[in-house]
Amino acid sequence: LLRGGKDLSRKAAESAKETRASMATATRYAGASIDLEALDALVVRTAMELYCAGSHSRTVSERARESVLSGDVLSALRWAEHEKGGSGAVLEDKRLLFKLKKQHFLELALAADGTEDLELALRYCREDLAPLALEAYPEAYDEFKSAMFAVVSAGYGLDKAEKLGAAEGRPSLAAALSLAMRKETGAREPDLLLLLRHLLLLRAKFANDDVGDEHLPLAEPTDGAFLLPVETPGASSQVFPESVVLPLRDAACVTSREATEALRHFGGDVESALESELLRVRLNEDEIGELIAEYATRRGLFSRDQSEFSWAEAAAGCPAIASALASWEDGTGRERAARDAAAAAAAGRSKEAEAVLDRAFPGLVARSPRLAFEIKRRELLGLMRGGKQQLQEALDIARGDLRDLVDRDPGLMSDLKRTMASLVFYNKGAGYDDGEGEVEVARAIAEALGVGPPRLQSVLGDLLELQAKLLEADEILGLDKFERLVSTAASLRSKEAVEMDEGEPPEEVQRFEECTILTLMEFMSSTRARAIELLCQHDGNLEQCLETVFV
Repeated sequence: LLRGGKDLSRKAAESAKETRASMATATRYAGASIDLEALDALVVRTAMELYCAGSHSRTVSERARESVLSGDVLSALRWAEHEKGGSGAVLEDKRLLFKLKKQHFLELALAADGTEDLELALRYCREDLAPLALEAYPEAYDEFKSAMFAVVSAGYGLDKAEKLGAAEGRPSLAAALSLAMRKETGAREPDLLLLLRHLLLLRAKFANDDVGDEHLPLAEPTDGAFLLPVETPGASSQVFPESVVLPLRDAACVTSREATEALRHFGGDVESALESELLRVRLNEDEIGELIAEYATRRGLFSRDQSEFSWAEAAAGCPAIASALASWEDGTGRERAARDAAAAAAAGRSKEAEAVLDRAFPGLVARSPRLAFEIKRRELLGLMRGGKQQLQEALDIARGDLRDLVDRDPGLMSDLKRTMASLVFYNKGAGYDDGEGEVEVARAIAEALGVGPPRLQSVLGDLLELQAKLLEADEILGLDKFERLVSTAASLRSKEAVEMDEGEPPEEVQRFEECTILTLMEFMSSTRARAIELLCQHDGNLEQCLETVFV
């Protein structure tokens, strides 16, 4: 059997070596390979920045944006005058103020339903818009005359909206106002949402069949270029090297000309230029709230202590979180039961975990050998942590309960091998440290229930995988120039993904035949590093390694 395994592995060794690099990239960010602890922290920080007290400036700027997009410019002006919107400081920019008032004039004309309404629009034009047109900026008066001509010629015909062009001007003006208010108040876009915008832009540009639409958060079409012309002397003709322009172009999915204009606007600050361009994407805030609420519920974040954050405060600003938190606190939610069971199983309390699951999901454990296996496996690992005096109990579980479950579901054999390998390393003095227990049990419960991972995890997994493929193919360049974006994405990489990227072990360690390593990895269902470690302990003798595992 061992010789046959060697032969098969030797045939596969060469092709496996050739494809390892591409496989690493293809699986780097699969949903299951997200570092969930890092994503937990990122979700908590995002909820705090979106819905708690410190988020008011961002909220006000978004309210102003939505007001302009709906045609209610007067409300947008009031938001700009709000204390959290900068107390009207952005309206001291006469260019921006003129464009807002011109837009309001066009909106009044668009809504006019008779002579009286049209006269009201023209009076606003004479009293409020005309004086500003003379002093706002050189081209303002020409724009004023064009607006007047459009209103007069549009009349009340069916093509009035097309002639006025009011709706077409809303997106760029809304984004310009929101950006100016954010800049004035120092409002910061959460890292998670900035990353999502970048990834969604990549997906829109490089759409393919690998990334489905069914679980993506909805995003409105981009607002288009919205930066007002710069007024700093010489800035409008400033030239930047391609090493700066091209990374911004690729990261924000804009043209080189638009990237250059953004850099001019921010004096060459590439990070600020990128954020401004990414904010062109308007995420569906309600959908984002739903994603956060579902993730927090599925991951049990509501029950974790947060020193500087209160979910109750976040619930006041997000209906989806409020509903999820109420269900969690009532103890009636099935997600709460699943999380409690996962926590109990991870701590080695198998009977408690099974009792919780039976109350919430009658018969689930009995119907799912894989779930029952994972719960008992966690009890075994808990006994191992208890010391050598409990090692015999752990062996009894492996030879009894786990073996019986493998007989019911032969597909569990690889998990049994992995568990036995854990006993081997414990017996060799390596100990056993597994910080992913609760995650694996929760995953087993979800699989037994026919439920996939949280949608946010799936979204990020799919989109980050696409980003990795584009980077590998040199479709996007110089992403490392954007520290904030790169650090957020890197923090979500699981340990397995990091190990995959690190490539081959050092030469002084890898002194075994490739086919030997692959054979041991297959029989143990283990990582490459663990297989090499076991081979080191047995001087490369494959037979001794396997005898140690199964005897």
